[in-house]
Amino acid sequence: MGTVLVVAEHLHGKFPKTTLVSIAAGKQMATHTGGTCIAAVLGQGVDALAGELAEYGVDVVAVDGAPFAHYLADAHTAAVAALVEQKGAEVVIAAATALGKDLLPRLAGQWSHLERLLPECVRDGARVLDAGTGTGGAIESLLRHASPGEVMGVDLSMGMLRMARRKIKDPRVKFDVQDITRLSYPDRGFDVALSTWTLETLPHPRQAVREFLRLIKDDGYVIYAFSSRPAAGLDRAYAALLERAYQGSLRWHLLGKDERPYHDCAHSSLTTFARGLATVVVLRKCCSVEAPDNPCLPGAVNGQRRG
Repeated sequence: MGTVLVVAEHLHGKFPKTTLVSIAAGKQMATHTGGTCIAAVLGQGVDALAGELAEYGVDVVAVDGAPFAHYLADAHTAAVAALVEQKGAEVVIAAATALGKDLLPRLAGQWSHLERLLPECVRDGARVLDAGTGTGGAIESLLRHASPGEVMGVDLSMGMLRMARRKIKDPRVKFDVQDITRLSYPDRGFDVALSTWTLETLPHPRQAVREFLRLIKDDGYVIYAFSSRPAAGLDRAYAALLERAYQGSLRWHLLGKDERPYHDCAHSSLTTFARGLATVVVLRKCCSVEAPDNPCLPGAVNGQRRG
C-alpha cells in the first residue's frame, strides 16, 4: 500500500488548475497501489483554504505558519521532507510549475545522498538494523541499492510496522517492536545501523546513537539522517519559525549543533542539505557521541572508510 503526498500549490487564495490536476494524478496513483492520497497545503492562514480540498476526496494536511507565507525553498523542503517521513509517503507529486520544479529536486537530494552511501557501506550479505523504520521507506531504498543478507526494522509504533509488513514481503526483512534508545539486541550484532529522520522526534537523540554504535561490529557503519537547526543568520531564523509552525502538529524539533549526535574523526562524515536544515552522518565503531572532538575509542576500525 503506497501513500502519495501531493504538494498543493495555491495562488491568491485559490488552487490553480495545475494543483487540481496533480491531486487527480495522486488519487489515481493511490487507487492503483491500494494506498492513500494526502494533499499538503503550506502557507500562512491556509486552514480554510485547505478545507476546500477535502471535497476532492483526499486527506488534507495544513502546514500553517509565517515561514510558508511565500515560497522559501529551504523551509518548504524541510517541511515536505518531515511530512514524507511522518506520513510514510512513498511518492511525492507537485505541479510542473516553477515551485514544483525547484522543490522536488531539493527534496530528492537528501535521499540520493543516502542512496549513494548504501552500496558503499552495506556489503553483500550484511546484517542491517533500520531503527525507527516507520512504514519501511528506508528499507525499500536499502533493498534497491544494496544486497543485505538480513534486515531488521524496528519501531515503537505497531501501526507503522503493520503497514511496513504489508508492503515489504522480502524474506530477508523482519520487523520488531523496540525502543531505539534501549534496544534488546546483543553487542556487535549488526554490520550497519541505519536511521532516517527519527532522531529529531526523540527527547535524547544521543542515547539512540550510542545504541547504534554498541550494536555494530568493529568494521561496521552507523548512518543516520535528521532535521537540523542552522547555526546562524537568516537560516536559523527561518528554522525557529518552522519549529513554531509545527508545534502541536508533529512530534518533531530541529537538532542544534550542541544536541546533534556526532564525532569528528578521520572515519566519520557529516553532510548538510537545504542550507543546514537537514544532515546526514556516517560514524564508525571508533566514534563516541559524548563530545564531537573526543579522541577515537580504542579498537580501531578495520581498514579505511569506503566512499
